[in-house]
Amino acid sequence: MVPRDEHNQQMSEQPGWKGTTRYKLVYQTRNDGNEPSGSDFLALHYFGAGHKLGKNVEALQPVSDWTKRVMGECTAIDAANYRKVG
Repeated sequence: MVPRDEHNQQMSEQPGWKGTTRYKLVYQTRNDGNEPSGSDFLALHYFGAGHKLGKNVEALQPVSDWTKRVMGECTAIDAANYRKVG
């Protein structure tokens, strides 16, 4: 299984999951002359009532070999929860 497919499958099994939209970076620049850094992809996962999202980033259960490898190589994890407005 391709890692993103594995991750998306895990997300779809989480309580309250409604859907996922994945974006690929098309263009990025910086105004200070340095090379941009960051991820080539952005995934937005949508959750409704009954979700178990919190302030702490935790690995999805069950923890796969891919998750262990990716999380083990991380020096930091950025995560945020947003609420739709308007």
